Amino acid sequence: MYGEENFNIAGTYNGIEVLYYSMVLNDKALHYIYKALKICLAKAKNSINLSTIYNNIGITLENMGDYEKALQYYKKSRDLAKEKMGKNHHKVRTPSINMTAIYIEQEEYEKALELLQKVLSTDINNLGEKHPNVTTNYMRFGDIYLAKKQHKKASDYYLKALSMGQSVFGNDHKAIAYIYEQLGILNREVKKFDTAMFYFDKALAINKKIYPE
Repeated sequence: MYGEENFNIAGTYNGIEVLYYSMVLNDKALHYIYKALKICLAKAKNSINLSTIYNNIGITLENMGDYEKALQYYKKSRDLAKEKMGKNHHKVRTPSINMTAIYIEQEEYEKALELLQKVLSTDINNLGEKHPNVTTNYMRFGDIYLAKKQHKKASDYYLKALSMGQSVFGNDHKAIAYIYEQLGILNREVKKFDTAMFYFDKALAINKKIYPE
């Protein structure tokens, strides 16, 4: 009725890619998302939907361990979204966060920090200080500084995330458990074992509520 290269078919291919990604069938996911990309480039190369496709390709490639290629697609996604929607749009934020994760994986911490600071500033301007995205950004800062072994800075960000997160998520949310666990790891690394156990116990108590036996 529409033909193989209709834009609606591209949307279906994209949906199939997401399904295969969810099933951890990355080769099949990549096959269908490239089909979607081909159609979009032929029929709607200026569509904002192309940004989503680039981002989904990046996610699949990242899951396959091809970080450099994933990074290229995340950048394409970000740059197109920025061009079409402006630098403060959520479609710019999503690939930017994904790029940050790759920079952390590659131990390019300064690049990760620089990009995350831009995301944080945008989130605060768009959403306000008391938004879940802002809390998770502070958590990411903590993760980066913990990886850099800058324990004081990591602790400061985790405690800030904890204070905000308890207000945003409540006391028994998985994000709060994650922060407690990271604080446990941090204090273990600096050999404050009693404090580490205190935080691990808090994380465990929340996880038992979330995931009862």
